[in-house]
Amino acid sequence: MRYFKILLMVFALLLVACSTTKEGKVENNKMDNVAANQEIDESDFIIESDDNSDDSIIEEVDDVMAESKQLEEQDELIASNDDDLLVDSEQALEQEEDELLAAESGSKPTIGGIMQYKVKKHDTLMFVAFKVFGDYSQWKRLARMNPKIKSNQLREGSTINYQVEGEAFVWNPQGSPYLIQGGDTLGTISNDKYGTDNRWKDIYNNNRQMIKDPNLIFAGFTLYYIPDRNVASQ
Repeated sequence: MRYFKILLMVFALLLVACSTTKEGKVENNKMDNVAANQEIDESDFIIESDDNSDDSIIEEVDDVMAESKQLEEQDELIASNDDDLLVDSEQALEQEEDELLAAESGSKPTIGGIMQYKVKKHDTLMFVAFKVFGDYSQWKRLARMNPKIKSNQLREGSTINYQVEGEAFVWNPQGSPYLIQGGDTLGTISNDKYGTDNRWKDIYNNNRQMIKDPNLIFAGFTLYYIPDRNVASQ
């Protein structure tokens, strides 16, 4: 019996030793797996350095800046062209209105009949007299027929009555319009539009119907000049 107990104790000790060894191996395997996983996870965050990456970024930035500058220059050029087109469009619109007015006044009204003229922007009574009679000195006739109007304060859109006594006057201006300002002369206008005052005769000849004396032009009148495309826009 005594030997049996001793053998039983030895056997129990062997079982405990084997179990401890297995647990140690399992624990070691777990630790190895954790270490391997950590190595894998850390490798995910490792960024390989590229010596050429900085140079590439700098080149891209330079390209973007150059393209931006080019776009700005194009925008400035477009804006400048738009301004020129706007001026030309306004002048063309004024010319179209004057041509329409000429067509209206050139219709064949009954002699002695009462006609009506619609006041345009910048009109004066003298200028209206020129448009309907071909003679700005006839402004007093208009004043007598329209006693309620003020010759120096015509309201745009209002109407002026006039009477046709003969063949209707037809005015077909050619070129671009220019509104005469106080202090203007044909010489100053020539210098403004052509870069020299020597071409005042060109303007005079283009407005012979309106200008009786080249030394006498009136503020508020609109004369016309033939644009010289070789001269820079003023």
